[in-house]
Amino acid sequence: MKAFELADIMKRFGATKALNGASFSCNNGEIHGLIGENGAGKSTMVKIVSGVYKPDSGSIKIRGQEVSLRNPWQAVKQGIVVVHQELSLVPDLTVAENLFLPKPPLKKIKLNAQSDIEKKAAGFFADIGLKGIHPDEHVGSLTLRSKQVLEIAKAIYRQPKIMILDEPTSALSIEEVNWLSGIIRRLREEGLTVVYISHRLGEIKEFCDRFTILRNGKEVGTYRTDEIEDDEVIRLMIGRSLAATFPAKLTENKERSPAIEVQNLKSESGLSGIDLTLYRQEVLGIAGLEGQGQRALFRCLFGIERLSKGKIFINGKPVRIRHPRDAIHAHIGLTTGLVPEDRKTEGLFLDLSIGHNVTLPILNNFTKLGWINNNDERIKIKGILKKVNVDLAVIDLFANSLSGGNQQKVVIAKWMLAACNNMLMYDPTRGVDVGTKFEIYNLIRDMATEGNSVLIYSSELPELVNLCDRVLALYDGKVVNAFQGNEITEEALLSAIMGINQI
Repeated sequence: MKAFELADIMKRFGATKALNGASFSCNNGEIHGLIGENGAGKSTMVKIVSGVYKPDSGSIKIRGQEVSLRNPWQAVKQGIVVVHQELSLVPDLTVAENLFLPKPPLKKIKLNAQSDIEKKAAGFFADIGLKGIHPDEHVGSLTLRSKQVLEIAKAIYRQPKIMILDEPTSALSIEEVNWLSGIIRRLREEGLTVVYISHRLGEIKEFCDRFTILRNGKEVGTYRTDEIEDDEVIRLMIGRSLAATFPAKLTENKERSPAIEVQNLKSESGLSGIDLTLYRQEVLGIAGLEGQGQRALFRCLFGIERLSKGKIFINGKPVRIRHPRDAIHAHIGLTTGLVPEDRKTEGLFLDLSIGHNVTLPILNNFTKLGWINNNDERIKIKGILKKVNVDLAVIDLFANSLSGGNQQKVVIAKWMLAACNNMLMYDPTRGVDVGTKFEIYNLIRDMATEGNSVLIYSSELPELVNLCDRVLALYDGKVVNAFQGNEITEEALLSAIMGINQI
């Protein structure tokens, strides 16, 4: 029997057809992947099966019975639980309190109720093999990856019959991805159906029994993971083949001058004496397992976190970066921009228009005597959105209306418009589809070719291998090895970041 079946689903938003007669179904006890470019209809499909949207036409069957899901609560009563990309945690509550929302597990008010809740949460975490998250911690103090893990744990606690995971590993470490793999396989043996949405094709093939591809609001095929090659999957997703996923690297230029130099950087947040040089026209990669100092490095270079020791030189001159405005408005001719770890909370104002987000760092360029020259601002916005391939029709829409890939391109566009000479990019393709990744790779290489410098951390080693001119391996807050040219291989990087191949 099928766990659920959506047939001939139509969903319009104004003149846009988000789903155009799409069908999608999963068998009981199956892990079924759902893939497609940003804007293919994945999110709309999920919101229909979870009761957020009502389809304009088509039918929904749950375990063979036709249903009408008019709101999310009706979907929950059918045993459907979704882990969305957008986190739904309450930062001022503890881990345990968030786990049991909306209903605490205690039926009577007790003086030691908080302690009992935390004990129950600890027992549940032990049952599902979850480590490293303490029930009494406030969620606001957790890292992004810990919040993502807590969201998954919340969904499991509800004992769903159908669990939908939307980009569940985009912020997770290797250990946490392995934990997730183990727990969903265990739950599948107990009869759970899992819909697994990811832009990481390797995970789809590793985790899933079958997967369905969406393109332009329609399904283009459902396949067993062992019956189709990756190149064909990509062609079906984007309607064309990618002749070269990565752009050509810049020919070595020994006369390039340093753009950023750092000496013996130390911080309370994880830097233990980092030395590095980023040259002009260079894409310099940072490789490291979770928590090895890469996040602290980027935040210190942008003035979000304070250094306890060390020196930073930009364009050969010593600088003190104590605040992001020091990085953005450097007085030495070079400016720095940051594409942060979490675009939704750190890179964009979701309730502002796309246009206003793009011009925020340089709004003063369009003002005179307190008045904004809207015409000039709009011309610049259109020009930069065209360059990053974002539809000009979205200029006045809120940033939260865009897909993850387009949101990321808006973050990049913001710093390109600000003419940043040094771009700090922290996992810039996390949670975006293969087509958008290709566009971002080309934007990165174009920045370098035009004389700028890019420092990039990626959790995906193939990106570092194929995109970067040099790669530095971090371990325990230090640079432990450096690679360039043919030395940059996945095996060499993995060995270095795991503490094996170090200098």
